Amino acid sequence: MIITGGGLGEPHYAPTNSFGNYQFEDIPLGSDYVLQVFSGKYVFEQSSMIVNLSDSITDADFIGSELR
Repeated sequence: MIITGGGLGEPHYAPTNSFGNYQFEDIPLGSDYVLQVFSGKYVFEQSSMIVNLSDSITDADFIGSELR
């Protein structure tokens, strides 16, 4: 998982756990950011989304299908 934009000088990366959960820390609030997901094992119908961080986000979900 990668987050870019807002007040970030460079992209921040976060791994997902076995349940697909991820967490970014120390991201400044009040800006728009782009979340992107990537994987060598899954393909995503929607691989990015724009979010505005005004508080913690708990529903930025990406649904993947296993590559065949």
